[in-house]
Amino acid sequence: DNPWQTVLYDCMCHSYDQVAEALMAAISCTREDGYHIAWVVDHHGQASVCHGERKECERVMATLHDAGLRAEVEES
Repeated sequence: DNPWQTVLYDCMCHSYDQVAEALMAAISCTREDGYHIAWVVDHHGQASVCHGERKECERVMATLHDAGLRAEVEES
């Protein structure tokens, strides 16, 4: 049902606050969820932050890019 995903990669140049804020804007998550995802990215190097249609995943990626984060859209 959700053939695409947006993957956020660790770039070692943003604080957890910055990543959480960007995620809140990109995927409408809570601050707590944003911090959790930031922790996963920090400890595992990446996290899938969106699953769905390609257009939505690309929107999320663009929002993350606007915040200076590294993200890509790929088939899941």
